[in-house]
Amino acid sequence: MELIRVTAEEFSAIYREMEKNFILEERRDEDAAREVLAEPQFTLYHMIDGGKRVGFVSTWQIEGVLFIEHLVTYEAYRRHGYGRAVLDCLKAQGLPIVLEVELPTTEEASGRIEFYKKVGFHINDYPYHQPSYRPGGQGVDMILMSYPCALDEPDRIKNVLYRTVYHVGDETV
Repeated sequence: MELIRVTAEEFSAIYREMEKNFILEERRDEDAAREVLAEPQFTLYHMIDGGKRVGFVSTWQIEGVLFIEHLVTYEAYRRHGYGRAVLDCLKAQGLPIVLEVELPTTEEASGRIEFYKKVGFHINDYPYHQPSYRPGGQGVDMILMSYPCALDEPDRIKNVLYRTVYHVGDETV
């Protein structure tokens, strides 16, 4: 598995996959998402295996943690170990990793949580609400998961995510 940075010219195809895989509340509109490419802490990667693009992952390196914002294995390549492989690549960067998952209200969401637990992530028993990516949006109740251990400062991590990724302060959420 290789991680190759997505170029601005390749972004529209990636955004089409975001639309397929994330509800409106879990993604920016296309123009705002394109602007994030210029953020120095943000990286959007193609997941490459044997020369094939099998998915993408977007990350933020902020205040000593790696936040996985979006992770998608393309439908034709699901259940082939690519999710585990990309997480292994990210773990090799040596930073603690944080990600958000939906509440286990569906079989798919429960399965996603179990997958992350199998690859070493921990559920943080901490109330967490993902702010909306859009002005006036509702946001989504989520669970924060982390690797290699549970967060010892979940409030700090939440505040960092709110400020850096969602551009909101605590008082607005």
